[in-house]
Amino acid sequence: MLELDRIHLATPERALVHALSAQVPGGELLAVMGPSGSGKSSLLAFVCGTLPAGLQARGSVRLAGEEILGLSPNQITQRGIAYVPQGRRVWPSLTVDETLRLVAPKRRDVDRVYNMFPRLAERKGNGGAQLSGGEQQRRAGARALLKQPRWLFVDEATSALDEAAERTVYERLQALVS
Repeated sequence: MLELDRIHLATPERALVHALSAQVPGGELLAVMGPSGSGKSSLLAFVCGTLPAGLQARGSVRLAGEEILGLSPNQITQRGIAYVPQGRRVWPSLTVDETLRLVAPKRRDVDRVYNMFPRLAERKGNGGAQLSGGEQQRRAGARALLKQPRWLFVDEATSALDEAAERTVYERLQALVS
């Protein structure tokens, strides 16, 4: 169980999230919705340990009863939370295959995500700068899935994807929790 308790997020100019408390069980597809600028991305980044500069925050984030607020993003990932940030943050000089192999403990894990994302398998020799926005999104998602998370936070899951690819993403997300 992931528990958020009295989360407050604010910029110096305004409050974004005020007194948010929630319990997020594993194995369910959950969406955080709201208008642009309402703090959705900031909330995901905060939970995953990557608080944006200039953001003030307080509250508690517990995973399986353990406080994870203040842990490094790497420590949070090791506890079962993976994060695909908006903007994808790709390494332009690394190929798809090099990127995934850096994350994957075993080659068969990379092959598994290639089966999930056949377009990535076709482009595995291409660098990040040679990928379309949708391919970069797929690579970012594959990178997160290689960590075999219990919780997967995806910010703007279908950003830069065409309609068919959007459907595929939603189908894959649903399959992960089924």
